[in-house]
Amino acid sequence: MANTSVSTESGQPLQLVEGFRKIVTSPSGPTHGHGRDAPHARPDVDFRGRADGWWTLSWWRRPTDDTPPLEWLTHPVANKALTVFSFIGASYNTPHGVYPPNRARLNVDGRRDLTFDLGVRTSMAWQSGELRLEFTPKRVQMPADGYHRQHEMYGNSGIYRLTVPQNLVTPGQPVSLRVDLEPPTDETVSFFMIKDRQDSLEVSTRTNGEQIAQLQEDVTQLRRTINALVKRQYPELSPDLVPSTETVLYQDGRNHVNDLDITLTDDGEVMLAFRHAAEHVAPNGKTMLLRSRDGGRTWLHDDSHVIAEFPWPVDPRGHTFHRLGDGRWLLS
Repeated sequence: MANTSVSTESGQPLQLVEGFRKIVTSPSGPTHGHGRDAPHARPDVDFRGRADGWWTLSWWRRPTDDTPPLEWLTHPVANKALTVFSFIGASYNTPHGVYPPNRARLNVDGRRDLTFDLGVRTSMAWQSGELRLEFTPKRVQMPADGYHRQHEMYGNSGIYRLTVPQNLVTPGQPVSLRVDLEPPTDETVSFFMIKDRQDSLEVSTRTNGEQIAQLQEDVTQLRRTINALVKRQYPELSPDLVPSTETVLYQDGRNHVNDLDITLTDDGEVMLAFRHAAEHVAPNGKTMLLRSRDGGRTWLHDDSHVIAEFPWPVDPRGHTFHRLGDGRWLLS
């Protein structure tokens, strides 16, 4: 059902149109998918399960003069009338306490702009002149869900409804929609993704079944999360667990820390080396070295412990300590 005609409460003709039909350009990767010249799409999860999507420039990449925008075409409209385009999209869940939220600009056919918030968790609407954009969230991705924010870009997904006046539509023609990110709030991730779904207007046994199946997966994940929290809060419920003490060795906001190695020197000092960057894959990777002289209870670290920085695309992983014959240590 790409088009359907209804009426407003005042009797004004209104047509409902599928808001996604074909991707035009995207900064999200090489050509693949909708024909030879279509940009790469990634399969990620929304409220109806797994579906391809195209997104704005990844936050770990640097824009260039020829970076293409995120732009797509709607289905053609049938009549010259007030039109509501419906499409399914997602954006990164803005962390609690971050204000103002990250925002993006939606451009209609290169003629009108509307600015809207990203990562919202409640129904919202934004208005700019005769343009109106509504968002109904259907699935929210929380940090505790255990997903990788770079490789599992699920975000907060739901249905967007864009109301466009009749003077901006032409019968038999699609409308071009484009999304550009505004500069994100410091230390936050920001993206918008348009999903490859051309049935956002459909309400059927099939679409309801997809939503139910995804909801069942989410409930299972929620139960696993609750179980992990219960074990941590009430260790007496799991007497077979080995008693342990948690110690935070290093953290730096939302930056990514991975690929570590640890060793013990002859004089009892513990050394820990790891990669530090904005993301698992990012152009600002560097090697950090931490030291502990009390068996790992406290750790010495400051800016002087950045022992190597690498120009992109060099992004070394798998740090390993090697003890040389003369007692010195080599980190590779």
